[in-house]
Amino acid sequence: MTARRCMLIIVAGLFVFWIPVQATFASEIRSGNGKKCMMVAGEEQDGMPVQLSRCDGSSAQQWYFANNEIHSSSGLCLDTNEVNQVNIWSCTGETWQKWTHTRNSELQRTADRGCLETASEGAIIVSICTKSFKLTSQAFKKLEQNLMPPEIIDALQELKNQEFKGEKEFLKAVKEKIGDEGLNQYKDLILDSAYIGNTNPNQKWKVQ
Repeated sequence: MTARRCMLIIVAGLFVFWIPVQATFASEIRSGNGKKCMMVAGEEQDGMPVQLSRCDGSSAQQWYFANNEIHSSSGLCLDTNEVNQVNIWSCTGETWQKWTHTRNSELQRTADRGCLETASEGAIIVSICTKSFKLTSQAFKKLEQNLMPPEIIDALQELKNQEFKGEKEFLKAVKEKIGDEGLNQYKDLILDSAYIGNTNPNQKWKVQ
């Protein structure tokens, strides 16, 4: 049997055959803007790349979700190679082939929480999920509720409503305002208060 689950069908006691259970759950996986679909780039075999292409409804663009795996029409699993380029491979059950479609519309790999991301020329890779931060009025309210010193809050006001893509970039800006000591003491609170999710459109996916 292939990696696709099947069920036995008996019709009027005369015919016995197998059909893929997942066939009723075929989905297109579209990039964030919805204009292109994820597809197998050629013959469905181990190592064949997966890329973005114009949506055409072909079997190469049909995917089946089961057991946190994403299966191609032939039952191979969405996987990655050694440089994190996305391909298909025989299903092994390992966490490198497990995926979650998050509330933020990310397709996140279970093994390392990396995100599927569109790259140049239709390529699809796995990259570090973008975390975006913004010190909004609500964020400052949370800082005040957690008794952050007024002088620290005043220093951070210069960053109000600026959006930072990535924790490293955000913390660098925070450090410039409150110094090493302030950052070391309040880092977790500031990160938690300012986190607004993933706003990177290249890491957004629609399953339909």
